[in-house]
Amino acid sequence: MNRNRTLCFSGHRTERLPKNKKKFTDLLQNVSMEIDKAISEGYNTFIFGACYGFDLICAEQVLLRKQIIQFSNPVHIKLIAVVPFEEQASKWKGQNRDKYFDILSKCDDVIILNKHFKTGCYHERNRFMVGKSSKLICYYDGSGGGTGYTVEYAKKRSVQVVNLCTSVTSHFNYADIDRIFDEPAAYRIKMHAIIRNCQEVVL
Repeated sequence: MNRNRTLCFSGHRTERLPKNKKKFTDLLQNVSMEIDKAISEGYNTFIFGACYGFDLICAEQVLLRKQIIQFSNPVHIKLIAVVPFEEQASKWKGQNRDKYFDILSKCDDVIILNKHFKTGCYHERNRFMVGKSSKLICYYDGSGGGTGYTVEYAKKRSVQVVNLCTSVTSHFNYADIDRIFDEPAAYRIKMHAIIRNCQEVVL
């Protein structure tokens, strides 16, 4: 991975994204424009944290661009998922879980950092993504959580931060609660199948 040509995404889950239809549409348009801008600047590798909400929205937009072939000016881009632990989606709602598996199956690479949940694994994922990137596109409303941690970490690493949230209301307090998930066998089997189909990751 060339850090100067790699960017990552970080943002809130669906529950904290705009509920208003126009604001949500505006967010999609802004994501689209920032991805196109990044591609025009020479970025060719896009990393996302593989959580439902902003992460999957960004991943879908990158996948759309991978389907467009410009014969006069061909652009080859890669989408890489960084999963904090293997069974992270096991207790998500069915719609979010289905979208997650569908997107992961279309990624160029899927990096699984841990087999099981462990305290701090979400921050580990966020640090991994920022460490590989020179730009962060985020949706951060100023409230606590992993996105706030990622934004602060990116700033400390002198990574360019583009925040698509227009109303930042408060400061991040570094309070983070990790949830513990079970490990259903059917979930593990499906994840293993996806991993086998992915290309080998060269770090």
